[in-house]
Amino acid sequence: MSDTSGSTSSTKSALHQLLSPDGYYTYLSIPKPNNTTYKTSFSSSTDDKKNDVDTDKIRKNYRRLSLRHHPDRPGGDAESFRVLARAKKVLTSPKLRSQYELLGLDLMDDDETKPDEGTPSKEKKGGKEGGGEEEEEKAESVMSQIASAALATILQVCIRTVMMGAVSVVLSRFMITVAGCLCFLIYISYQIYSVPAGAETVINSKKQYVILGLTGFGVVCMYRGRCSESFYLFWLGEILAMSTFSYNSIAGATAITTNPPPIVIGGITVACCIISFVLRGRFWRYGLVVGMELGCALITVLVFPVLEMILEELINEKLRKVGDKIRSHAVRMSQLEERSKR
Repeated sequence: MSDTSGSTSSTKSALHQLLSPDGYYTYLSIPKPNNTTYKTSFSSSTDDKKNDVDTDKIRKNYRRLSLRHHPDRPGGDAESFRVLARAKKVLTSPKLRSQYELLGLDLMDDDETKPDEGTPSKEKKGGKEGGGEEEEEKAESVMSQIASAALATILQVCIRTVMMGAVSVVLSRFMITVAGCLCFLIYISYQIYSVPAGAETVINSKKQYVILGLTGFGVVCMYRGRCSESFYLFWLGEILAMSTFSYNSIAGATAITTNPPPIVIGGITVACCIISFVLRGRFWRYGLVVGMELGCALITVLVFPVLEMILEELINEKLRKVGDKIRSHAVRMSQLEERSKR
């Protein structure tokens, strides 16, 4: 009975130390690195070496303690063994360790952590443990996702601008290119007509026929406007071609299968009227727009990483202050417990 109560108290003591602030360092008997500098995006390689820990000592102490807490051994406990495995994983991963040192608590710990049998399989083979590194590769920050989405959108707009410029500047200038464009549109219409009939297919086919017809009519109007030097006729053709092109691009990107509300169609048309009035089929104006779009893409590539580093540093500074308060509170509570036991 006394052995059982002794092992239970030992297990509770181990869990208490592991789950207390900086408990991973304390229970594994690992000296905590200098807590004045933490690994961030601004950290240098010198700071990383200064704050590095002895991973060999971590694994050595982990093996010794895992034998004590293994569930299959007398006095062992599954929960203590799981938390101990998590502690070894955190302390051997630079990314997880830097996050742990901010608060002194492991906020990413969960019950899905699978402890090994005392020695990781990759260690047995002589390799390095890569669990933490895999998490670092999979985990993408919110700012990185926003930057990727913004850059992809800008590049797509740039490609569509180049294509519209090719139609407005080159394709509508010569009769042979206009004829080739109309033949191509007729071929696409035939391909749509050859699709097996279905309720949804018929609706989409009618919509595509209208889009292709308006596109062809717009190209003809641009050609006739150039020949007769009629600005308004060319403007009408560019509006039709740009509107149908924009609508088709938006519908393809958002997977629209039903007719959009009239306000969306009206908004696209008004925007295309303004843009085509400014561009007027001039090569240098399309080139200027493409250059501005590429400039925005370059700014996105340069600015978002800087914003991400600044945001990371601000968040880490707040977490450090919270971590200091947590540690001081834990010390105060332990002092009160010692006083109550006297």
